Amino acid sequence: MAKVRTLFDVTPQETRSSKAAARTAFPPEKQRLLIRASAGTGKTFQLSSRYIALLRHAPAETILASTFTRKAAGEILERILLRLAHAAVDPDKLQELSGSVGSPPLDRDECLTLLQRLTTALHRIRISTLDSFFAKLGGCYSLELGLPPGWQVVDEHALQALQGKAIGRVLRDGDQQTLLDMVSLLAKGNVTRGVSSLLREAIENFYGPFLSAPPEAWERLPEPKFLTGDDCERLALQLEQSAAEKSLKGVCESDAAKFRDEDWEGLLKAGLCKKVLDRDFTYRRKEIPADLVEICRRIIGQLQAKLLMPWREQTVATRELLEAYHHHYESLKTAHRVLEFSDMTRRLARSDVGQLTRQISYRMDAGIRHLLLDEFQDTSGDQWKVIRPFAEEVCQHPQGSFFCVGDRKQAIYGWRGGEAAIFETIEQQLPGLKDDTMDQSRRSSQPVIDAVNQVMANLSRHSNLEEYDSLLADWSHNFLRHETVKTDLPGYVELRTVAEPPNDDNRKLSKSERMDVLWAEVADAIRDLHQQAPGCSIGVLTRTNRSVGRLVYELTQRGVEASEEGGNPVTDSAAVELVLSLMTFADHPGHSIARFHLAKSPLAQALGLDDLFENENFSDIAAQIRNAVFRQGYGGFVHGLIDKLAPFCNPREFRRLEQLAEIGDEFDAVATVLRPTEFVESVRQQRRDAPSPVAVRVMNIHQSKGLEFDIVVLPELDNELLRHGTHFTLQKQPGGDPILVCPLRNKELVQLVGGEVEEARRQTLEKNLTEALCLLYVAMTRAVHGLYMFIVPNSLESKLPKTFAGLVRAGLAPDVPASPRKTLWSHGDPEWSLRKIVDKNGVVPPDKGTLVSTFQDSPVCSLKFATSDGGRGLRRVAPSQKGGQVTIPLASVLDVSRSEALSKGTLFHWWCEQILWLDAESPAVEIDDACRRFGYPRPEVEGLAVEFRQSLAHSMIRSLFDESSFRRRYSDREGSQALTFDVRTEFPFTRNVDQSLVNGSIDRLVLVR
Repeated sequence: MAKVRTLFDVTPQETRSSKAAARTAFPPEKQRLLIRASAGTGKTFQLSSRYIALLRHAPAETILASTFTRKAAGEILERILLRLAHAAVDPDKLQELSGSVGSPPLDRDECLTLLQRLTTALHRIRISTLDSFFAKLGGCYSLELGLPPGWQVVDEHALQALQGKAIGRVLRDGDQQTLLDMVSLLAKGNVTRGVSSLLREAIENFYGPFLSAPPEAWERLPEPKFLTGDDCERLALQLEQSAAEKSLKGVCESDAAKFRDEDWEGLLKAGLCKKVLDRDFTYRRKEIPADLVEICRRIIGQLQAKLLMPWREQTVATRELLEAYHHHYESLKTAHRVLEFSDMTRRLARSDVGQLTRQISYRMDAGIRHLLLDEFQDTSGDQWKVIRPFAEEVCQHPQGSFFCVGDRKQAIYGWRGGEAAIFETIEQQLPGLKDDTMDQSRRSSQPVIDAVNQVMANLSRHSNLEEYDSLLADWSHNFLRHETVKTDLPGYVELRTVAEPPNDDNRKLSKSERMDVLWAEVADAIRDLHQQAPGCSIGVLTRTNRSVGRLVYELTQRGVEASEEGGNPVTDSAAVELVLSLMTFADHPGHSIARFHLAKSPLAQALGLDDLFENENFSDIAAQIRNAVFRQGYGGFVHGLIDKLAPFCNPREFRRLEQLAEIGDEFDAVATVLRPTEFVESVRQQRRDAPSPVAVRVMNIHQSKGLEFDIVVLPELDNELLRHGTHFTLQKQPGGDPILVCPLRNKELVQLVGGEVEEARRQTLEKNLTEALCLLYVAMTRAVHGLYMFIVPNSLESKLPKTFAGLVRAGLAPDVPASPRKTLWSHGDPEWSLRKIVDKNGVVPPDKGTLVSTFQDSPVCSLKFATSDGGRGLRRVAPSQKGGQVTIPLASVLDVSRSEALSKGTLFHWWCEQILWLDAESPAVEIDDACRRFGYPRPEVEGLAVEFRQSLAHSMIRSLFDESSFRRRYSDREGSQALTFDVRTEFPFTRNVDQSLVNGSIDRLVLVR
């Protein structure tokens, strides 16, 4: 009987010949392919097919497949492995896979071969985000990029402390008067908040443009040109005297008075100057005389100078503050050897990437011959600068291949630097690409697709967005009508209004009152949908993060368990809060709330602490808990508490405790000793998936990208269409650096300045509107069966609102009034959820009760995970952790970011490092190097140097640096004259002590030989 091959059997077929390796996987017309794939059309299927086809002819390490998120990268790898595995055991799946990867036909043995190659070389597979790939590149070119030794990429939470220190240094080291002047300009003269708060706001709003724009872009606003006082008075008189016609006399005198009073806003709102500014040279249906137009233009020039000057000064001041912050922030990151993902991308983008690509094969142990780029519409300018040389190289290589898939309609990450315009111009940048489109949905039902088509193709019906008419028309014109392969799938779409809030006294209702009614009715509707379709997934998609929390609260009040995307806070568990109170008490024994919480809990009895609240020795108890935490680690300590709390926990609470222990294990990986309160703070920042899967998931629209739900609910369509920005930028080409950056100003002032500033406003607002349209498209196309849209009623409106609701109504129900509690538009079968949804084999899925009973009857395998003490390597500890007491760094107790004593101590320590032995003379103290290294003014360093020399004169300190003192100690030993004394400073060491790896450094070590 022939032996059936398994995954672990090695066959000669696995060694490919060089001839086979040299073959290309695709015909020429598909070797360099650009695909515009609409939502739900199966681009992940296409990408995984492409990857498997390449894998038949090329090693995995020569294929780079990138996407936008780590989760998506994991899904792509999972899809590749599962498709190969299914094809190896299922003939139908094999036939399907073979048809999608090209010739020659794929057989079972080859599937096993490819699967074996992948699973035995997972560490060499390059399926990741671009940022992750760039981090690997940075590891290969650390010296060339000027990266600090031992650098690591850390998350935003870990960088917050450094950002705070950098702000503190800006406020500490800057000239106080200069800082006050800058802050006054930042606040436009209205300083009502703290300086630190204003600085943080400026950093949050402008640090991104600061990093991408050259310094001259911040000085691009025109230089103001002022008239003298006499010139201004002459202009005012000329304006008053030039009104030949009686109809112009009043308006000329009014404009002249405004000009004398410097009422610039009044001039911009109405009058002849306003007319000329709008390029409307008629007044009351009569033409304005040419001489009068010229006078108005000169007045507008003075008006422009007066309003432009503070705008320009604020722009320059913003950049100067950001430059000071950037200097300190970069210094701190270098000192701590940490980077952000964006740092690596930026450094690579500003390096000679072309030179790096020529060495990539050697540095990364494999060259890149095949490039697969997913979600390309969200690629930033810097990312494209780095990846473009790789793309050019694979396109030019005879055996190379290029595959790019994206959809400009889903470009929703412009606020994070994404440049969808790069995707539109890639064909010009990489000649020879063949393009294709995918517009047939494999996700949504016909009613959902019909609604998407109707809204997106009729955006220009919106009559209240005149400024953007051309953009809306272009979007609708370029929108290709979608189709679906699932024409038999039941579905339903509904647009409806909620009720009006009670209003007995006919007053104007506030937005919050209207939103309270909206949240309540939406939560009721979700509860009803969940009950009607218990086996269906429900995605509730909002515009803002704040709304996510509100909806989860409303659903919880109605008994509907809902999760937030990215997980819920682990502190939604009473058991977790109890453990955090224990940690808080351990670090702060005087924290009476934490002590009371602990004393009145089941944990107190389990730990023998029944009288904790009345016990006068509670500080000693806290010290014992601290020592136990430091001995066992946070993970080990929490694991030990789980058994004690388990009898009091339901399954959900128990799972939350396990997740807390997992966080503790991760926390123990930090090299330095961290306080329990830091652990508590870290836990409160953490989110984990719900202890058990839930059907209802609430998230913002950005988080829903790449997901699908049986039912989608859109409750927040009444927010303003355009997000409020903070600045304008102007780019000459897609993906290029901005050539102009300036803070936001109103339309009238921008129109007054004109030129590049007006173009920057137009470009910025059109980007924001395009991103808003993309958000609406993404939100609607997540639905499989049902799409339910809720809006706030407004019976008194005269025009469609400038909101998502306005756009949806323009497409679906442009002439239907938005009166309360009314279905404005519907399509499909409203009772779709009651129909039996049968799969292609004719099998009806079991109902919820059947599923529950099936799981309850199944045997349960209970696993107990090892605590953090059971790691693969030796546990690393600091020398101070060995022994009876634990030393906690003072920096973790006190805020030392501004401590002059600490800075002085660091400088003295460094000077001590430079000393080998003291001679009879005073030691040479490095002044210039200290100024450069620590950033101190020279007079201050010179004063500290005098103090340092005086401290060395102390007999006890001097004896440590005096070679003759050491010789006297060893003078009674035989051969003492031949002894040598070798000095090492900051000497590193590592030693295995009691199965713990103790490492550190010795400040000064004298080796006697």
